[in-house]
Amino acid sequence: MALKAAVKLQVMDILAQHQGSYLSASQIAARFSLVHSTSLPAAATSLDRILRLLASHGLLSCCPLYTSPQGHPTLTYALNSISHHLTNRNLTTSTTAIAAKDDNYIKDDIGIGIGIGIGIGIGTNTNTNTNNCSDNKIVDTNNSKKDGCVHVTKSQASLAPYLLLIQDPIFMQTLYDLHEAILDDVVPFTKLYGMPCFSYTEKDPRFNKLFNHGMVAHTENFMPALLQIYTGFESTTSLVDVGGGIGISLSMITSQHPHIHGINFDLPHVIATAPEYPGVKHMGGDMFETIPKAQVIFMKRILHDWSDAHCLKILQRCYEALPSKGKIIVVDILLPSEVECTLEARMGYQLDVLMLAYNEGGRERTKKELEELATATGFIKLQVMCSVHGYSIVEVYKD
Repeated sequence: MALKAAVKLQVMDILAQHQGSYLSASQIAARFSLVHSTSLPAAATSLDRILRLLASHGLLSCCPLYTSPQGHPTLTYALNSISHHLTNRNLTTSTTAIAAKDDNYIKDDIGIGIGIGIGIGIGTNTNTNTNNCSDNKIVDTNNSKKDGCVHVTKSQASLAPYLLLIQDPIFMQTLYDLHEAILDDVVPFTKLYGMPCFSYTEKDPRFNKLFNHGMVAHTENFMPALLQIYTGFESTTSLVDVGGGIGISLSMITSQHPHIHGINFDLPHVIATAPEYPGVKHMGGDMFETIPKAQVIFMKRILHDWSDAHCLKILQRCYEALPSKGKIIVVDILLPSEVECTLEARMGYQLDVLMLAYNEGGRERTKKELEELATATGFIKLQVMCSVHGYSIVEVYKD
């Protein structure tokens, strides 16, 4: 659908008119017929998220330009031998004018659509960095320990409910209007259903059940690996899981670390369906208003759902809820600052485009972007501790 959106926006035609040059998303978007209320910066930001996904799959060439004093590169794009064939016009430019190095750029299936790997990281590397993680060498096998390495036991949990969620017509139909996120500065999901995604789950019992089951399936595949690698829970006495759904993540944490007093915190309609777990207390509320106090706050795949402005509010509530020496454990994808073609990067770009379609302001971020949000709300620093199935485990310190 990202490729379809680019074709509908005639991105390839615009790039073909500037053969031999690289254009930024802003330069490309300046040639669109934007809806009057849509600003060029907003359109360019959304377009850039689609283009970097395409570039990571070899459908465009990409070159970063470091002109920002903050160190954020401006990504620029050009046609290659593949995207040359996706123009709508009869162009005279020969494919031989396109760099030969691009001819063998793609060796695998493009996979631009939603696949089962999005958001779970099947096949992605699981590795560590330094503190609060086990040995730096990680091998994915069915053995727990061997040869001084940490061997992550493969989960036997089914991903079928997660697949059914991401392929559900409610989500899929939204992606047909992805190009409107650029031209009209709208959230396709909200435009189609008249309300944000999280509000829709409250109104549609079938989809709410499907959503919860999908999140449980993701968690049951992800959390066992995290708990084998990340050791930061060992010194934790109290933990609140913000946006914890029906509590499956926290129940797995407290099951392995029974000394932890756990609070599962989510919207009241979510908590209403949550089963009881040993060592877990369910609390309903609004994370933008107040968050239960605890030594550590756990947020798995939460910040990526929200805009920078919303994230600042969430992080401010976290800061208020934490004691001195408290910390947040953030589990999210961290995007590379330059376009990469690794499986982990592609997964991140794909999930980022889904956020563009589903959640107003939701996006995947780079480490630097996350750090800027954290320091703006009073936190002194953050540290990437581990990588688990393509997700970064990040500790954010209050003081």
